[in-house]
Amino acid sequence: MTVHLWDDKLTYVSVPKCGCTSLKMFFHEVARGVPFPENSIGDVHQVYRSRSFLTLPHYQIRQHTKVAVIRDPVSRVYSAYKSKVVNERCLSRPRVRVLLGTLGLSVEPSFSEFLGRIRTYMCVSPVIFRHCQKLSYYLGRRADWFTQIYDLSQVSALRDYMNQRSGGTVTLPFVNRSRAELQSILVSEQDQARILALYRDDVTHFGRYYKIPAPAG
Repeated sequence: MTVHLWDDKLTYVSVPKCGCTSLKMFFHEVARGVPFPENSIGDVHQVYRSRSFLTLPHYQIRQHTKVAVIRDPVSRVYSAYKSKVVNERCLSRPRVRVLLGTLGLSVEPSFSEFLGRIRTYMCVSPVIFRHCQKLSYYLGRRADWFTQIYDLSQVSALRDYMNQRSGGTVTLPFVNRSRAELQSILVSEQDQARILALYRDDVTHFGRYYKIPAPAG
């Protein structure tokens, strides 16, 4: 879910593949004064689940400061593919493998193959469904609903804002990892055009907050 700081009247709305693991850990420490246990980092998503915009407690947070961190769709989808499909092999899980087999789809698709059938992969794999949903699924279609929206490259500004607001000195984990990842996007011009077409909604409603990376040469 999102992170609600009820006493401080602030809500962070999380989006997968937009630094949300680091940010959930950060906001946990801001809220509770202690770091999230390092030996159970994966559990932070069970404590603070990302959820759709429609299911947010809108009435309860109507007077909150509302913040979000976003990312351009090209690097976000590429990151989801690299981390979930390539590194974690989420498409090789038994049930997903069987379903993909009946559809004649690879459990180890190339990035272009993945994009070509991304909607099917999202239907078959809950992991891909969560990580490749449009920004608007999590954030709605009105950017002005938020007090502040940060691009992933500006996440340190959110950290500084929260520390100034709370009077704390909480560090943001994995910031360097995110910066390095931002510099390693290898997407062809053709695949980039396909992503921008698929995620046209995100470009329309949130495009002014980020810069689309140049396609690979």
